[in-house]
Amino acid sequence: MLLNNIYLILKFDDRYLLVPQSDIELVETISTFTQYGLEAMVFNLNKDLLIQNSNQCKFIVLFKSTMVALLCEEVEKIKIDETEIQELSPVMRLSKSPITHLVTYKDQIACVCKGKTLVKYLLKL
Repeated sequence: MLLNNIYLILKFDDRYLLVPQSDIELVETISTFTQYGLEAMVFNLNKDLLIQNSNQCKFIVLFKSTMVALLCEEVEKIKIDETEIQELSPVMRLSKSPITHLVTYKDQIACVCKGKTLVKYLLKL
């Protein structure tokens, strides 16, 4: 089970992805991030967690201890009770997918993963 109850909800391409807040280094608007002069490998994903090109994203989420970032349309911090998070059954897991758990958020199924797992997945795309 995941041991964190504060998550960032990353929204992109109508997909909600929850990542423990402790796995995130920085969340900024794209324009502010570029003003810092930081360089990062930046990924823009679609709802199937595949690379896409979209101008909808306003935020950049930088993962802790890496220079890997994800573009998002919205970012929100929430507290979730661990009892609300359901582990994916082995039959539902895809071998390369970073998704390990699911939760209901805004009447939709949201995916949950750890930051390190997501970074490893992104670097293999």
